[in-house]
Amino acid sequence: MEITNTEMAAAWEGEADHWVRDADRYDTAAAATWQTFLDQGHIAATDRVLDVGCGTGRSSRDAGLLASAGSVLGVDINQRMLDEAVVRTRREGPANVAYEWADAQVHRFDVAAFDVVISRYGAMFFADRLAAFTNLAAALRPGGRLALLAWQALDRNRWLVELRAALDLGRDLPSPPPGAPGPFGLADTEAATAMLTEAGFASIAFVPIEAPMRLGRDAEDAWEYVRGMGLYRGLTQGLGETDTAKAIANVQQLISDHTTAAGVMADSASWSITAVRRPKLRRPQSPLKADPSGRDPDADHHRRHWRTCDARTQPEDQCQSKVMWRWRSTSRPSRRHRLLGEKVLTLVGVSTTWKRSASPSMASTSTDPAMKALVHSLLWSGINSASTRISMVR
Repeated sequence: MEITNTEMAAAWEGEADHWVRDADRYDTAAAATWQTFLDQGHIAATDRVLDVGCGTGRSSRDAGLLASAGSVLGVDINQRMLDEAVVRTRREGPANVAYEWADAQVHRFDVAAFDVVISRYGAMFFADRLAAFTNLAAALRPGGRLALLAWQALDRNRWLVELRAALDLGRDLPSPPPGAPGPFGLADTEAATAMLTEAGFASIAFVPIEAPMRLGRDAEDAWEYVRGMGLYRGLTQGLGETDTAKAIANVQQLISDHTTAAGVMADSASWSITAVRRPKLRRPQSPLKADPSGRDPDADHHRRHWRTCDARTQPEDQCQSKVMWRWRSTSRPSRRHRLLGEKVLTLVGVSTTWKRSASPSMASTSTDPAMKALVHSLLWSGINSASTRISMVR
């Protein structure tokens, strides 16, 4: 399996045992929100469903019950959680659910093979969201649907705000950067809408779901759940004995404050994000001229065009949250084309370095999405080679 989201894969590998052990707790905690999402009617009886970030399989099994005459494929980047999903599905059913270990950001799904792509809190962790959702758009049939459940912003989730406050112990805790891979990666509706539009979706909508999370049957059960959460473990790691005791007391008091007859309940806020795949996916258009060779390097654009830099094959300094575009090429750029490209890129404030490479493709990396159109234009104008790589850094 090809994995480009290596940092997130490593992070989930460290969390897998905990999520498998407490799978029932996690499913119960978000049950009210998840049921509201399902009741919105995203899945029809005959649908072919792709479930992204399916974890231990609760979302895939529920989707399988709704798509009773269809099928469900659950994919996840963590094999340990998928193994648990398989065990649970064999025990509980339904029989129309299958699983595959895959990085949905780059996995080569069959083209137009699904009617709907769903995700229960699993689509916010992509290192390159545009690459991921472009790939998912290609997996959907024209007119196919996207339906995601994702967290709203941190300050809209009172239970997380209060938990962080209980654990700060006078420290200034950093907030997750907007749009970064993580729980709040799709919380910014404007940024998410722009990204999904570019990835090939239309009719994008965000419907808020505000429902209580059930952290446990009682205070003791909730404490066992919270103490195993990555947030708690991360914010208490390295604390001295005195501070650890204070943190435990603060969290237990917080749990006590939220204990009700129905259990330990905490407010939460999520987005139900829906979109429809456009009938025809857009391809980047060159403002200069068409490829003189008559080749169509974008024929498989929405499957292979957008890739994140792979740290296993590219220098590390080129692989930090950058976007990589690949074009197959057959010709070697002339010195005139090289100079033209360097001159244009210099005018817009981008430094260039040219390297010889045995790679069968030409790759360019940039931290600025606005460079995409410019780079594509230069490539179409003749700056493409099987033996040359252009690296752009702001």
